[in-house]
Amino acid sequence: MKILVCITHVPDTTSKIQFTDNNTKFDKTGVQFIIGPYDDYA
Repeated sequence: MKILVCITHVPDTTSKIQFTDNNTKFDKTGVQFIIGPYDDYA
């Protein structure tokens, strides 16, 4: 039996989020990602 589980990774709530290119692109530098809180319950 094979099981497929879909989860999302979201920026940690304590990470400082910044944008580049005139505030149009998300800057991933220094951002820690975690599993989405609702995915923990699923």
